[in-house]
Amino acid sequence: MTSGNTRKLLSFVPVVLAASAGVFACSKEEARYVDEPGTVDASFDSKPSPDSGLGVLSFMPQASFSGFDGTHTFTVPIAVYDSADDLQVTATDPAAADIVSKKLVAPVRSDGTTDNGKYFFVTAKKPGTITLVATSKGKSVESTLTVTPYPSNRWTVGETRYKNGGGGDPPCSNCHVNGEAIDHSPAALATSTDEEIAVVITTGISTSGFPIKINGEPGHTWTVSEPERDGLVTYLRSLAPRGFQ
Repeated sequence: MTSGNTRKLLSFVPVVLAASAGVFACSKEEARYVDEPGTVDASFDSKPSPDSGLGVLSFMPQASFSGFDGTHTFTVPIAVYDSADDLQVTATDPAAADIVSKKLVAPVRSDGTTDNGKYFFVTAKKPGTITLVATSKGKSVESTLTVTPYPSNRWTVGETRYKNGGGGDPPCSNCHVNGEAIDHSPAALATSTDEEIAVVITTGISTSGFPIKINGEPGHTWTVSEPERDGLVTYLRSLAPRGFQ
């Protein structure tokens, strides 16, 4: 069983909220991002519910999303809980993804709880639905990764909008640079669909339904064309997941 002072990954929701709160920045010096009821960064975090299944081999998230364009790298983090040293994580189609073991930069949180998950990076090698299998102690659990095919030019359009701004809005990189500001890497976006991320960009409403605030006020909305919006989704998907060694 997992010890009482250990947090188990139950969902990516708190991290997605963090991503939703910080998809774009206004000013590095002035902007402070607030989402409700709370946000976290880097590690996947949630207190267990009574029916969480602590002590049972589990795969988190059970469904995640990424992309593929044949040129850039698209990686999502996943975690397995309550496994033994014999843990193996594979894809049913080995040609569909590369899987490598990773560690959190800060597994021990400020409140003293520890994330005891065994983390992996999954890099998509082709579009489609990839079934991931975690096997340990004679048991197996599955997770799915849905990989959307992207046109080759979408990433470039997104990078340009991210770094240069547009429509009177500042560049996203004004704040989101060198690990600063709220995380909107795949560590935060893995459980959000492309459509959900696009809505956050254009409405300023997080995936939990709360307005994203800058300096205490709603207003995290951005002027983007449809190609820019789609490009930003693609570009964010290609960022390296934050919070890992």
